[in-house]
Amino acid sequence: MMMTPITPDEEFITGGVKTKPKKRCCFQRYKLFIIAAIIAVIGLAIGVIIGYFSHPRYPLHYRAYTGVESWVKSSLLEYVDSHRIQSYIIEFSKKPHLAGTVGNDALANKLVERWKRYGLDKVELKTYQVLLSEPNKPAKIGFRLKSEDDFTVDIEKSIGVDEIDPDTVVPFAAYSPSGKVAGEPVYVNYALKSDFDFLKENLNIDVKGKICVGRFGKQYRGTMAQIAADHGCVGMVIYSDPEEIAPPGISENKLYPEGIYLPGSGVQRGTYMTGFGDPQTPLFPSTDYAFRIPEYKIKFKFPSIPIVPMGYNQAKVILEGLKAGSSTLPDNFTGSISGLEYNPGPGYKPGTEKGIVTIETDNSYVLKKITNVIGYIYGAVEEDRYVMIGNHRDAWVNGAVDAVSGGSVLNEIAFTFGKLKGDGWAPRRTVVFCSWGGEEYGLIGSTEYIEEYQHLLNARAVAYINVDIAVEGNYTLRASGTGNFAKLLHDVAKQIDMPDGENLYEVWKTRQEELDVFKQTKTNKTSTSSFGYPHITPIQANSDYAQFIQYLGISVLDLKVEKDIKQQPNAMYPTYHTAYDMHNVYKTVDPNFEFHRMMAQLAGLTLLHLADDVVLHLSANAYATTILKLIDGLDRLHGIKLNVRKWHETSRHEALINALTKAIDDFTEAARKIENEKDSIDIYDVMAVRRLNDRIMYLERCFIVPLGIMGDPAKRHVIYSSGANPYAKPGFGGIEDSWLRYLSDQNNQTMKDDVYKQIDQVVFALNSAIENLLDPSSVNLDEKN
Repeated sequence: MMMTPITPDEEFITGGVKTKPKKRCCFQRYKLFIIAAIIAVIGLAIGVIIGYFSHPRYPLHYRAYTGVESWVKSSLLEYVDSHRIQSYIIEFSKKPHLAGTVGNDALANKLVERWKRYGLDKVELKTYQVLLSEPNKPAKIGFRLKSEDDFTVDIEKSIGVDEIDPDTVVPFAAYSPSGKVAGEPVYVNYALKSDFDFLKENLNIDVKGKICVGRFGKQYRGTMAQIAADHGCVGMVIYSDPEEIAPPGISENKLYPEGIYLPGSGVQRGTYMTGFGDPQTPLFPSTDYAFRIPEYKIKFKFPSIPIVPMGYNQAKVILEGLKAGSSTLPDNFTGSISGLEYNPGPGYKPGTEKGIVTIETDNSYVLKKITNVIGYIYGAVEEDRYVMIGNHRDAWVNGAVDAVSGGSVLNEIAFTFGKLKGDGWAPRRTVVFCSWGGEEYGLIGSTEYIEEYQHLLNARAVAYINVDIAVEGNYTLRASGTGNFAKLLHDVAKQIDMPDGENLYEVWKTRQEELDVFKQTKTNKTSTSSFGYPHITPIQANSDYAQFIQYLGISVLDLKVEKDIKQQPNAMYPTYHTAYDMHNVYKTVDPNFEFHRMMAQLAGLTLLHLADDVVLHLSANAYATTILKLIDGLDRLHGIKLNVRKWHETSRHEALINALTKAIDDFTEAARKIENEKDSIDIYDVMAVRRLNDRIMYLERCFIVPLGIMGDPAKRHVIYSSGANPYAKPGFGGIEDSWLRYLSDQNNQTMKDDVYKQIDQVVFALNSAIENLLDPSSVNLDEKN
């Protein structure tokens, strides 16, 4: 029987044995699946692309921090309160708080409690065991032939409403040795080297074996003692002459406590140590486990002769009746003690019956604890970048001006930033508040902290603002610091008003020029007007910013309101370092504490910009201008470029000056380029912003040389490290010191080589800075080498 053939469809439906149609059906199903998958992938890709270009490329967390917000700025300026600052000054200066004492520890603990209450994220105490100096009993002055004139240098007497606290330290010269010495007194003016030269060359006075009597001013007190010892003096008396601190013509009601000027019983205390930090642990922190150099090995840092500070009333007893010299003393050798004929001696005129003078001191070196208070508000975007502000907490006595003035401003800024944080603000970068201990003895607290955390700070610190004496007078702003702060400070000052309503920037600009012209006329020195007005004064090494810049290469700014030096030409305010440095000083200087408010606004707003600006506004252009002006000023003063070119024994000296000139020119061009980059950068490009800011921040580090200037490893910044005298005019201290040494012995090849070495280090540093400033994508190190 013949069967009917089965069709393919029938086979599929009836389950016949043929399978080919079944494979075709599966293939079709897989094909549909693959097509659907491809469509889905393409759709997802398109969605991702659309999403990428239609939404922010960076997290909202990052985009929220695009600079200083207007509400934050206006709130900061509004929150700062003069009455609150006044209350701090009265409270913090109520008791003496010398470093290493219970009074200073109590103030530190008070700040910890306050800063935590203000809302800072973290507040901690950093303690160090350091070598300090203290008196065991008051110094004595004796007259061998007239013992009824003998006296001790005791604590100042209470005047008016301000009672001298029984915890006040007696006047003494910190780190001066104990001893009893005798000799004829000789008046040596400011104890400058030129003063001793004048006495020897013009009056044939030999000071060897004598008691030298000098007046504060013109130079660091420790340098005075060193120069006196180098010339052979066996002991020294240093006093505050009324010419500087109570000038002729002022009435009694201008003396403290009715006015700002110093009574005759006021005595300036102070340190006489050379160098910064604990002298027993140089370059290392004074921790509990630290190796300490034995005292006998560090005596070179201290005066070698007994020193007694005193007021002008007691100094008059010593100076009265001194023999006249072979010729009249010049005007710049005489002061203003009423009724005193200034004569040099040595010894007394016949009939005075004073005879030989003896001085006796009894001081001790003591190991004591000092404390730093460190507070943090953590950054929300760049937590590992620190913007820092600080002030020293210790004082020789009550210290209303030095430095409770700055401490009160610091505390008000901490309060204000804490209040902003409570309002919902958070800084882009971490803000660090620092209250230093032991500054008066030699910047000890800040130096030990820097030594302990040097690697952390080197990697993370953007800049440091210092407010030591926030308000010294009421005339105009004085800003000292590294040149790169100029543009930022100008911009901030334009947003701040003086207490009388005038714009701070305009007043600063006008009055700074007036003071510069006055100083130029009075001293016959070159004006600094080539910097333009207003300008940031090159920094000196006499407050807690010193080792930030000198040792680590961290940009610094120091702020204060200065006095009118046309009316008050003395270097410091009159009651400086005396028991009369109490809050009543301000009743004629800043009675409503509006200048303190202005300084808190200025320092606070500058700190806010450092914390919140996306791109750091530290100007490389301004730095280049500063370098050029400083090197030209040094050349005008000493003729270094011209004279080095005349050293014809090798061609290297000509090449050296040419290299210096080229390095400055190239640095100026590199600075111009990075400033242009700031204007065109995409502020939402996280890595591009970070790279640019790192180049701005690390610029300062490029001026650090490993072995330090003049072989001093604690002073490593070739531009801003101080020379032998920390109070000398700043700028290229290594070059200037080596040049002055060379001039003293021009036939010494080693001296000449030192000049060459110091200039060479500057060229090296400038070339390093150039490489740092250039856009990394434009630098080919192989081609350059």
